[in-house]
Amino acid sequence: MRAMILQEMCNGLLDLLYPPRCILCSAAQTESICHQCIGKIRPVTPPFCDRCGYPISLDNQLCEKCESGQEPFFAWAQAMGEYSSSLRQAIMLFKYNGKTSLAAPLGKILAESLGSPASPLMNLIYPDLSNPVDTVVPVPLHRTRYRSRGYNQAELLAKVVATESGWKMDSH
Repeated sequence: MRAMILQEMCNGLLDLLYPPRCILCSAAQTESICHQCIGKIRPVTPPFCDRCGYPISLDNQLCEKCESGQEPFFAWAQAMGEYSSSLRQAIMLFKYNGKTSLAAPLGKILAESLGSPASPLMNLIYPDLSNPVDTVVPVPLHRTRYRSRGYNQAELLAKVVATESGWKMDSH
Protein backbone atom coordinates (compact mmCIF):
# COMPACT_ATOMS: atom_id res chain seq x y z
CA MET A 1 0.00 0.00 0.00
CA ARG A 2 2.84 2.38 0.83
CA ALA A 3 4.46 1.62 -2.49
CA MET A 4 1.23 2.54 -4.27
CA ILE A 5 0.93 5.85 -2.37
CA LEU A 6 4.55 6.68 -3.12
CA GLN A 7 4.01 5.80 -6.77
CA GLU A 8 0.94 8.08 -6.97
CA MET A 9 2.94 10.96 -5.44
CA CYS A 10 5.74 10.43 -7.92
CA ASN A 11 3.21 10.29 -10.77
CA GLY A 12 1.75 13.63 -9.65
CA LEU A 13 5.19 15.23 -9.62
CA LEU A 14 5.96 13.80 -13.04
CA ASP A 15 2.66 15.22 -14.37
CA LEU A 16 3.92 18.69 -13.43
CA LEU A 17 7.21 18.18 -15.25
CA TYR A 18 5.85 16.20 -18.16
CA PRO A 19 2.21 16.85 -19.12
CA PRO A 20 0.01 13.72 -19.13
CA ARG A 21 -0.26 11.68 -22.29
CA CYS A 22 -2.21 8.64 -23.39
CA ILE A 23 -0.35 5.63 -22.04
CA LEU A 24 -1.04 3.71 -25.25
CA CYS A 25 -0.34 6.20 -28.06
CA SER A 26 1.33 9.16 -26.27
CA ALA A 27 -1.25 11.72 -27.46
CA ALA A 28 -1.28 14.80 -25.20
CA GLN A 29 -4.38 14.78 -22.99
CA THR A 30 -5.53 14.45 -19.37
CA GLU A 31 -6.94 10.91 -19.36
CA SER A 32 -4.84 7.73 -19.09
CA ILE A 33 -6.27 6.43 -22.36
CA CYS A 34 -7.35 8.78 -25.16
CA HIS A 35 -10.73 8.48 -26.90
CA GLN A 36 -9.06 7.24 -30.09
CA CYS A 37 -7.44 4.30 -28.27
CA ILE A 38 -10.67 3.52 -26.39
CA GLY A 39 -12.42 3.52 -29.77
CA LYS A 40 -10.06 0.76 -30.93
CA ILE A 41 -11.34 -1.59 -28.21
CA ARG A 42 -13.74 -3.95 -29.92
CA PRO A 43 -16.58 -4.99 -27.62
CA VAL A 44 -17.68 -8.61 -27.64
CA THR A 45 -21.24 -8.44 -28.88
CA PRO A 46 -23.81 -11.22 -28.81
CA PRO A 47 -23.79 -13.98 -29.65
CA PHE A 48 -21.09 -15.05 -27.22
CA CYS A 49 -20.61 -18.10 -25.03
CA ASP A 50 -22.75 -17.83 -21.93
CA ARG A 51 -20.00 -19.25 -19.74
CA CYS A 52 -16.72 -17.76 -20.94
CA GLY A 53 -17.76 -14.87 -23.22
CA TYR A 54 -16.04 -16.21 -26.35
CA PRO A 55 -17.78 -15.20 -29.63
CA ILE A 56 -19.96 -18.00 -31.07
CA SER A 57 -22.43 -18.57 -33.90
CA LEU A 58 -26.14 -17.79 -33.55
CA ASP A 59 -27.00 -21.50 -33.39
CA ASN A 60 -25.08 -22.15 -30.16
CA GLN A 61 -25.36 -21.08 -26.56
CA LEU A 62 -21.88 -22.32 -25.56
CA CYS A 63 -18.54 -22.37 -27.37
CA GLU A 64 -17.03 -25.73 -28.33
CA LYS A 65 -14.57 -25.62 -25.44
CA CYS A 66 -17.24 -25.07 -22.77
CA GLU A 67 -19.62 -27.51 -24.44
CA SER A 68 -17.11 -30.38 -24.50
CA GLY A 69 -15.10 -29.64 -21.37
CA GLN A 70 -15.71 -29.77 -17.67
CA GLU A 71 -18.34 -27.33 -16.51
CA PRO A 72 -16.72 -24.24 -14.96
CA PHE A 73 -17.16 -23.30 -11.31
CA PHE A 74 -19.25 -20.26 -12.24
CA ALA A 75 -22.64 -19.88 -13.88
CA TRP A 76 -22.05 -17.01 -16.26
CA ALA A 77 -19.33 -14.75 -17.70
CA GLN A 78 -19.16 -11.86 -20.11
CA ALA A 79 -16.04 -10.35 -21.69
CA MET A 80 -15.71 -6.57 -21.87
CA GLY A 81 -13.96 -6.69 -25.22
CA GLU A 82 -11.77 -8.67 -27.56
CA TYR A 83 -8.36 -9.28 -26.03
CA SER A 84 -6.43 -7.59 -28.82
CA SER A 85 -4.86 -4.25 -29.80
CA SER A 86 -5.55 -1.41 -27.36
CA LEU A 87 -7.34 -3.53 -24.75
CA ARG A 88 -4.57 -6.13 -24.61
CA GLN A 89 -1.89 -3.44 -24.41
CA ALA A 90 -3.76 -1.57 -21.65
CA ILE A 91 -4.31 -4.74 -19.59
CA MET A 92 -0.65 -5.74 -19.87
CA LEU A 93 0.55 -2.26 -18.83
CA PHE A 94 -1.95 -2.15 -15.96
CA LYS A 95 -1.19 -5.62 -14.67
CA TYR A 96 2.57 -5.92 -15.17
CA ASN A 97 3.98 -2.40 -15.55
CA GLY A 98 2.46 -0.57 -12.59
CA LYS A 99 0.23 1.69 -14.69
CA THR A 100 -2.46 1.90 -11.98
CA SER A 101 -3.99 4.98 -13.59
CA LEU A 102 -5.49 2.56 -16.13
CA ALA A 103 -7.81 1.15 -13.43
CA ALA A 104 -10.32 3.99 -13.90
CA PRO A 105 -10.79 3.80 -17.69
CA LEU A 106 -10.66 -0.01 -17.78
CA GLY A 107 -13.06 -0.25 -14.83
CA LYS A 108 -15.50 2.13 -16.51
CA ILE A 109 -15.40 0.13 -19.74
CA LEU A 110 -15.97 -3.07 -17.74
CA ALA A 111 -18.90 -1.52 -15.83
CA GLU A 112 -20.44 -0.37 -19.14
CA SER A 113 -20.11 -3.86 -20.61
CA LEU A 114 -21.87 -5.35 -17.57
CA GLY A 115 -24.72 -2.89 -18.07
CA SER A 116 -25.25 -4.07 -21.65
CA PRO A 117 -27.92 -6.69 -22.37
CA ALA A 118 -27.44 -9.81 -20.28
CA SER A 119 -26.90 -13.17 -21.91
CA PRO A 120 -29.80 -15.61 -22.31
CA LEU A 121 -28.20 -17.97 -19.76
CA MET A 122 -28.08 -15.23 -17.13
CA ASN A 123 -31.78 -14.55 -17.73
CA LEU A 124 -32.51 -18.26 -17.24
CA ILE A 125 -30.53 -18.43 -14.00
CA TYR A 126 -31.96 -15.19 -12.58
CA PRO A 127 -35.35 -14.66 -14.28
CA ASP A 128 -36.89 -12.68 -11.41
CA LEU A 129 -34.05 -10.27 -10.77
CA SER A 130 -33.36 -7.10 -12.66
CA ASN A 131 -29.92 -6.94 -10.99
CA PRO A 132 -28.51 -10.28 -9.82
CA VAL A 133 -25.29 -8.75 -8.44
CA ASP A 134 -25.11 -8.76 -4.64
CA THR A 135 -21.46 -7.86 -4.16
CA VAL A 136 -18.39 -7.32 -6.30
CA VAL A 137 -15.57 -9.55 -5.02
CA PRO A 138 -12.13 -9.13 -6.59
CA VAL A 139 -9.92 -12.17 -7.12
CA PRO A 140 -7.39 -12.30 -4.28
CA LEU A 141 -3.73 -11.89 -5.15
CA HIS A 142 -1.14 -14.12 -3.49
CA ARG A 143 0.75 -12.12 -0.85
CA THR A 144 4.08 -12.74 -2.59
CA ARG A 145 2.72 -11.38 -5.86
CA TYR A 146 1.10 -8.48 -4.00
CA ARG A 147 4.43 -7.57 -2.36
CA SER A 148 6.28 -7.63 -5.67
CA ARG A 149 3.57 -5.75 -7.62
CA GLY A 150 2.48 -3.40 -4.83
CA TYR A 151 -1.22 -3.59 -5.71
CA ASN A 152 -4.00 -6.02 -6.64
CA GLN A 153 -5.17 -5.09 -10.12
CA ALA A 154 -8.45 -7.00 -9.69
CA GLU A 155 -9.24 -5.02 -6.55
CA LEU A 156 -8.54 -1.69 -8.28
CA LEU A 157 -10.86 -2.66 -11.15
CA ALA A 158 -13.52 -3.96 -8.76
CA LYS A 159 -13.58 -0.63 -6.89
CA VAL A 160 -14.29 1.24 -10.11
CA VAL A 161 -16.92 -1.28 -11.27
CA ALA A 162 -18.66 -1.22 -7.89
CA THR A 163 -18.68 2.59 -7.78
CA GLU A 164 -19.84 2.99 -11.38
CA SER A 165 -22.60 0.38 -10.98
CA GLY A 166 -23.73 1.33 -7.47
CA TRP A 167 -22.87 -2.12 -6.12
CA LYS A 168 -21.33 -3.12 -2.83
CA MET A 169 -17.72 -4.35 -2.85
CA ASP A 170 -16.05 -6.77 -0.44
CA SER A 171 -12.33 -7.37 -0.80
CA HIS A 172 -12.10 -9.52 2.32
